[in-house]
Amino acid sequence: MVHFACHGTTDPSDPVASALHLAGGERLPFVAVARADLGSARLAFLAACETALTGRRFADEALHMASAFQLAGFPPVIGTLWEAYGDLTASVTRSVYAEIAAGTAPAIALHRAVLELRSAQVDSGADLGPLARAPFTTSASDG
Repeated sequence: MVHFACHGTTDPSDPVASALHLAGGERLPFVAVARADLGSARLAFLAACETALTGRRFADEALHMASAFQLAGFPPVIGTLWEAYGDLTASVTRSVYAEIAAGTAPAIALHRAVLELRSAQVDSGADLGPLARAPFTTSASDG
């Protein structure tokens, strides 16, 4: 399992130029991830902006950082479609991992975590709206 809590950038005109931005200025590019062969991979959680974003030019193709992790062998990958707020991401992350630890599939765990976040925001009167809590997406095969 891998978890990245960092910045991510997507190049909509050239998705393979997309990357995760790591500490110290290092980059983890799409190509490096996609070429890896991680047959025993279990879950990739990309808590980084735009890791599942596809540009208009490639709207019918899934070319983004999340798909690079699938190509590397991660059956379920959690990514984001747009900018994600740090505090909300931390809340979703805690909920997802608690659900997974209880035996819930990652896609269901993510769904429940986002619903839980929505309920908490509405109950507190601090609802930031669907765009604040809905950047998360999952792609899964057998996950």
